Amino acid sequence: MFSLLRWLLLLVVIVGAVGWYRGWFTLSNPQPDAKSDKVNISVSVDEGKVKADIERAKRKINEEAKQLQDRTKAK
Repeated sequence: MFSLLRWLLLLVVIVGAVGWYRGWFTLSNPQPDAKSDKVNISVSVDEGKVKADIERAKRKINEEAKQLQDRTKAK
């Protein structure tokens, strides 16, 4: 069970790092309230970029699979 949790945590970290690099997520810190000690942090997700990257990855995988299939049939 502990091993599964480690893998899930690793997956979350990898998706977070890739998402941050690709611009899927942005963090912002609005102006703090002067009367409060609380810190507000907002997370925004750009769904358009995520969907576009997923579609591009699907196309690329299909192209590579077709090329591999063609090379396999040629032999």
